[in-house]
Amino acid sequence: MFAELKIRDFLEKVASSDPTPGGGSVAAMNVAAGAACALLMANVTLGKEKFAEVQNEVQKIVLELEEIRRESLALMDRDKEAYDEVVAAFKMKKDTDHEKELRKKAIFTATVKSTEVPVKIAETAIKAIAIVLRLVEIGNKKAASDSLTGLFNCYAGAISSLSVARLNLSGSWDSPEMKSSFISKTKALEIEIEGRLEDIKKSMNANLSS
Repeated sequence: MFAELKIRDFLEKVASSDPTPGGGSVAAMNVAAGAACALLMANVTLGKEKFAEVQNEVQKIVLELEEIRRESLALMDRDKEAYDEVVAAFKMKKDTDHEKELRKKAIFTATVKSTEVPVKIAETAIKAIAIVLRLVEIGNKKAASDSLTGLFNCYAGAISSLSVARLNLSGSWDSPEMKSSFISKTKALEIEIEGRLEDIKKSMNANLSS
């Protein structure tokens, strides 16, 4: 749905008082944009005699980045759907004990889903970064700045989506074990993405020396 909007219309929706699209959808969009920037570099590498030795590898990278772009665009909508389920769960009736129990279960289920989605966005971004770093090594250096723009976009998508996950984990959960598992996972992803940021900076310094 969001992927079908014009950029101007999407940003107007983000800026409105409506709760969605919000940070999660924007984070996913960053990852999709990052993959697209890297695809530019891949496509100006393909078919060039100078890069004959890496044609097969770059073709594989194109397929991987196209899949990441599609998945990231889908995650833009999944983030909205997950948040909408949280809102709907909180609006459920709670007049009777049975209704309270149903509402409690619905809130928990929706909260888990709304945490899974931003974590998935971060994981997708980290996967993209690894692929694009390799592309910068072997691809057409005339488009290095495009891939590096893509890398920084993927980093932004990863770290911002983890902030969404953190917010969802700040409240009380019916399952402390599951909450603890999510906290451990997000912390591990944060450490990984910060390490990747250093890799991105090294790549920038190596390929865009002034």
